[in-house]
Amino acid sequence: MELYHLTQLTSLHICFKDMVISEWFKPLAEKTVQLALDNCIVMKDVIEALDKSQNPLKRLEIFNESQGLPYWPTCVEHLRIESCDDMEVMLKGVVADRDYFTKLKTLLLEDLSKLERIWVGPVPQNCFSQLSKIHIEHCRRLKMVFTKGMSGVFNNLRSITAEDCHMMEVIIEAEEEGSNISGVISFPKLERLWLISLSTLTDVCSNGILHCPRLQELYVYDCPKLKKDPLHLRITDDQLHIIEEDLSE
Repeated sequence: MELYHLTQLTSLHICFKDMVISEWFKPLAEKTVQLALDNCIVMKDVIEALDKSQNPLKRLEIFNESQGLPYWPTCVEHLRIESCDDMEVMLKGVVADRDYFTKLKTLLLEDLSKLERIWVGPVPQNCFSQLSKIHIEHCRRLKMVFTKGMSGVFNNLRSITAEDCHMMEVIIEAEEEGSNISGVISFPKLERLWLISLSTLTDVCSNGILHCPRLQELYVYDCPKLKKDPLHLRITDDQLHIIEEDLSE
């Protein structure tokens, strides 16, 4: 209640633990630029209040949520989701009158033991258009990073890291399963690709070629089923630096 009377307050960085975030938070939502939620229950109208704020929510961190949020705020720039043990899908389906992640720059997914898909359903055109970094670690059921139709929206992606995901088979899912036609999937600004301790990874881009004209840094370590040929990387820049390799012969 004291914060409501701070009329000169322009930004707020706050962390809540074991709370119900409901109507009382809406006046604060207008000034919140960084928000961390640990084992909290978040009401839908709070997300709507964050979206209507004149100050964009720069950073959102979610810890120990059973299902994540009712839906994600559209304005967030940096999103971290960790230790949400029951989350199977980060976002399923879309709402026609809402934009999704049009301002998101970094996405960190860590210790999501049941996560199977990041996205289910069609991906809106402007979704992830500003995303530059995606880091996925200890997501034991995730079989791929990008599902069908997702790769075409990451035109500003500069860094991909996948680490310790023991069921991951590919980074990018084939557009047409069972087809012998190989396509080229382009990541025009990708500079850094790190693949670490992915015991079941067999391919980077299934049924296609990954075109990375700006790739500078490739790090592959402890990926016993990944061979050199299945990388299918089309490189146009001679500055590619393979930091370390642990590829099967």
